[in-house]
Amino acid sequence: MLSGRVTLNLAAADDVGAARHRARSFVTEHWPDSASLADAAEVIVGELGANSLLHGGAPAGVEFAKQGQTLRMAFTDASAELPVLHSDASDVDEHHRGLLLATAFAEEHGGHLDVKPGADGLGKTVVCTLSASDQAAARSS
Repeated sequence: MLSGRVTLNLAAADDVGAARHRARSFVTEHWPDSASLADAAEVIVGELGANSLLHGGAPAGVEFAKQGQTLRMAFTDASAELPVLHSDASDVDEHHRGLLLATAFAEEHGGHLDVKPGADGLGKTVVCTLSASDQAAARSS
């Protein structure tokens, strides 16, 4: 059943894995011909979901939303500390690559990444958008 919004709690690493699979399903449900968008969403959810748990702590969560031809993924956690983009991270680094990868995928898919502090300094939300319409245009050219 198609739903334009899905919210998942992230309390443990297994939840991040399940969220990755749900992200792929969500994209496939709404944009069935966009495997590249599904791949990007799955990687982003894995990276930013893990970051939320590792650096932000529980409670953490992710919400997927279809907004026209845009996929919006919002990651929330309890830490008010804002993430830092490590542009010097290499391909073999196991840490400090999440934001870099998410930003690269967002730009590749006509979207962006934004960090929003929570109300009253409580927690934060990292929002990543991807455009499905850019994928359709790229396939037709």
